[in-house]
Amino acid sequence: EYPSSWTVDKTSQVFENGDLVMVQFTGSTQQPNTEFSDGARFVLMTPVPTDLDLDSWINSKYSASDQISDTNINSIAFKKVYTCGLGCFTYYYTVINGQVYGVNTFAEGTKKAEYQGVIDQILKTLVLPQ
Repeated sequence: EYPSSWTVDKTSQVFENGDLVMVQFTGSTQQPNTEFSDGARFVLMTPVPTDLDLDSWINSKYSASDQISDTNINSIAFKKVYTCGLGCFTYYYTVINGQVYGVNTFAEGTKKAEYQGVIDQILKTLVLPQ
């Protein structure tokens, strides 16, 4: 579930193997045709098959310089990855029945705390197959 003020983009390409959907909010100071600097995004990854457990999969994709921690979302164990390159992003991953499920979140701008609060609420409504 996401706020009605957010827009849906089913053509985004944040994840390497594709996105199921992205919802985003664009802040008032965001300039057209520039790097996303004011607003928030919540992106669901197209699930990918794996033979690895969650720790092994994360270690195959990220380096020691990334901040990796354990977290739970709706009683499901996730790895939270905070990584910086061209901007800083937070990813959440879990493995269920041989499939990796991922979420990308981003919040920035003068209302970053407010945007992050909305993202946290969206995460609480996330339902994945069991």
